[in-house]
Amino acid sequence: MKKTMTPLLITALGMSVFALFRPAASPAHAETMLVADESIAVVALPTLINELMKSDRYLPDREAYSEELTVELRTINERGMELSERLQSMTPEDPGAQDLYAEFTQLRETLVRMQGENARKIETFTAKQIQECNELVRSSARAVADDLGFDFVVSSADADEELTDQSVEVLLRQLTSRPMIAFPEDNDITSDVRDDLNLE
Repeated sequence: MKKTMTPLLITALGMSVFALFRPAASPAHAETMLVADESIAVVALPTLINELMKSDRYLPDREAYSEELTVELRTINERGMELSERLQSMTPEDPGAQDLYAEFTQLRETLVRMQGENARKIETFTAKQIQECNELVRSSARAVADDLGFDFVVSSADADEELTDQSVEVLLRQLTSRPMIAFPEDNDITSDVRDDLNLE
């Protein structure tokens, strides 16, 4: 070999020799690594949140709130239909026709505005419920993991959940909620948390 061997090559050779003579990991170290891996639990957080949201603890309140908001809309809509029927049998020259049309137009604008406001109110109400469900599931998961001797809990979607083929946005959200690709079945504490939350 030429005398122009570079310092980089000499360093690489030295590291290779060092790797060959490096002692193997001790049994104690290997056991510590195994225990560390087995101390990580997995829970299907999105699945349990969805189940809570559909349960009797949250769904009836959400439906009642939505119904409460639609009562006034229903009244306005009924009045609008009544005015529409009356206007169909009138001409612009008929007495009171212009006033009825003005009222009809105002009701229609009010209806559209209130529909938007109610949609935002329902979304806010639902978001608060989701936040509460999230905290309940996380609190339960921490308690269950502690009882079972796990030091860490990773949130991952249920591997058996069917992926959508109707929406790219939903599909990407489903995929990104699956950080755990493989893990021991015994490390999945989803069913334990489900029992702790009294979900069927």
